[in-house]
Amino acid sequence: MTSITRLASSALRGITVLTLLTSSFMSVSAQQHPNGGYAKNCIFTGASLRDGHWLGCNCLNDDVAIFGYNYTWLDLNFCVGNRNGTLESYDTGNYTKACRDCRIFNNHHTIFLNCLCPDMAHVLHNSTLDLNTTLYNVDGCAGCYNHMGNKSWDGPPPSSSNHTLLFL
Repeated sequence: MTSITRLASSALRGITVLTLLTSSFMSVSAQQHPNGGYAKNCIFTGASLRDGHWLGCNCLNDDVAIFGYNYTWLDLNFCVGNRNGTLESYDTGNYTKACRDCRIFNNHHTIFLNCLCPDMAHVLHNSTLDLNTTLYNVDGCAGCYNHMGNKSWDGPPPSSSNHTLLFL
């Protein structure tokens, strides 16, 4: 009888641990996937795209006392890939290795990335991706998958000599 009690107790502990791990994974996973929060919590007026892959804009932080926005920038190569001429959400996709003439634009509801990307036959396609399906905002810092960008109170970092800067 004692061994049955120990087995039952051990099984119950295993189920409890599995339940805790599952709920922890679910809460971390929810933070790592976009749910429209990027478009709801970031201001796209004045957003910029540098060197075809550094996205910068102002996003709401969690400091409710000052209701503040931080300037955040993120390397979209961590978030987007080229799949046969189509921009897609992809962890460490490095889309700029193949795509060119990238720019951003918005429709006051979300922000889009647009590039010319080659397919497997090297034919260029005009492709657009809604970045709200890929990015999220955590306390004024843009992120995608397990990658977080940077944030500051000062605005964008100094630009390189060969940058592309598009203001909306």
